[in-house]
Amino acid sequence: MAYRLSPATQSIGSSPFAMLFGREMRLPIDIQLIPKETLPRVKQGLAPKLCKKWLGPYYIVDNKPNHTFKLRRFSDDKPLKSLVNVARLKQYYDPATRPTNIPEISDGEMDPEEITEESAQMLDEPQNHTQPDNTHPLDQQPTQRHKQLSDDQIEKIIKCANYQGGKVYKVKLEIGPTQWEKADSIPEMLRQEFHATKTADGKKRKRPLQANKFFYNKNQISSIQKGTTDQDNKNKMSFYNLLNKVTACINKQDERRITFQIIKIKYENTKIK
Repeated sequence: MAYRLSPATQSIGSSPFAMLFGREMRLPIDIQLIPKETLPRVKQGLAPKLCKKWLGPYYIVDNKPNHTFKLRRFSDDKPLKSLVNVARLKQYYDPATRPTNIPEISDGEMDPEEITEESAQMLDEPQNHTQPDNTHPLDQQPTQRHKQLSDDQIEKIIKCANYQGGKVYKVKLEIGPTQWEKADSIPEMLRQEFHATKTADGKKRKRPLQANKFFYNKNQISSIQKGTTDQDNKNKMSFYNLLNKVTACINKQDERRITFQIIKIKYENTKIK
C-alpha cells in the first residue's frame, strides 16, 4: 500500500496508483472523515452483496452544469429531487430483449478459386467419425476367457478388485500376458492363499488375516474357544515338524499349496473346537 501511494518524484512525479486509475488512492482516514449520516445504508435484513448495484431505469429530462442531469423515474414518471452526476449513470439494457441478428449458418459449396491442393485432398479422403475407446480393461478381459485355469498355468495373483457384483483377479500366467480373470476361472486354493497373505492391492499383509468368508462359512462352525498355552505349544511343534517333512522334496508350485494347507490346519487346530 505504501509503495502504490508513494509518488516516484525522480521519473514520473506521480504514484503507481494514480498512473493506473487516474486518481489518488483513498486512505482509511479519508473514509473516517466522511459523516456517517451521508453514507449509503443497507436495509435491515438484507446483505450488501445481495442489494442491487444499479437502480432504474430513468430517462434524462434536462442537462445541468458540472456534468449533472435531471432524471425522471420511468415506472411512475416522478422526477428525482437531486441531480445525478454523469459518473453514476450508464446505459440501460432491457433483460427481456434478445439479439435478433443471429448469423445464418450456410453450408454452401466453395468457389473453385478457394479450393487449394490441401483442401482438395481433405475432401477426397473418407471421414471416419470414430469415437475414442473409453472402456475399462475389466469390460473386455473378463469376457475373453471362460474356461477354468489350472495351477500350472498361473504363476501368481497380482491383485483383486470388485467388478459387477463379483470379484476379479489380475493373474500373471506362466505363458501369456497378464490379464484379469473372474473368480470362477481361478482355483479356490490360489484365491484363498492370495487373501490370506496379501491385500486386495497385492501388498503383503502386516497381520495375518482372520477367519472370514474366503476360508469357511459361519454356519459350519459350532463353537470357537481360545486354546491353552500347552495346546498352542504342542500345535506349533507339530506344525513345524510337519512342514519340514512335507517341503523336503517338492517343487515351487506344490510348496506354495502345501504350505498354505498346513497353515490352514494350524489355524483350525488352535481356534476351532
